Amino acid sequence: MNMVRNVSGDAGSIMTISSLHEGECGIEDVCLSSLSIIDHMGVKSIITQKLSDEELKKLFYSEVVLKETTKRVDL
Repeated sequence: MNMVRNVSGDAGSIMTISSLHEGECGIEDVCLSSLSIIDHMGVKSIITQKLSDEELKKLFYSEVVLKETTKRVDL
């Protein structure tokens, strides 16, 4: 119910949701769960966080795995 209330309001709310990344942290064309500002129009912006080198390495690995899986299931 919080999601509906937050999306239907005009004020930006901060929630962790899955959305398409288009360059955030160097990630392109992959949906990931991220801390985001949302309003009645949807995702207003994705909040990028400072990540360690190890976290970035794992994030980029996740991008590769998700893209490969998407290709295999022909999405």
